Amino acid sequence: MSLLTSAPFDLRSRFGALALTIRRWPLGVHLLLAVNLPLALLLLVLMVFEYRDEMDQAILEKETGLADEAVAVHQAVAHIAHGHSVTSTKEFIESVCLKMQSTGSPGHAILVVRGDALLHSTEHGRLTSDTDAALLKTFRRGLSRL
Repeated sequence: MSLLTSAPFDLRSRFGALALTIRRWPLGVHLLLAVNLPLALLLLVLMVFEYRDEMDQAILEKETGLADEAVAVHQAVAHIAHGHSVTSTKEFIESVCLKMQSTGSPGHAILVVRGDALLHSTEHGRLTSDTDAALLKTFRRGLSRL
């Protein structure tokens, strides 16, 4: 004989016993639950909305900071591009990227298109030609949105 047939599980009797136990609680406990449970749920919902608002604000601030850094790097690259070699421009990009990584923007890349040359700097050093093509495609897609 199996366990399933010898001891049938009666869900109604289990919940009935729970309901009977809850009915035996004092009126004060019922009132506390009736007031505090909806307030706790409301508080939870409000905390989720506040968290989402704070995250949206933090993302907006980060985007603004990165846009400001991009403008600064663009101006600097435009200035040193006249009369300087591609190698010196690349060295400048790498130094700026290293400084940014140490100040709170780890893992990002700086991408500069100078004529036909694609210059970039990342924490991983030289990238493959496939990655170069993907970066350039992303860069050009970003330009089309401006």
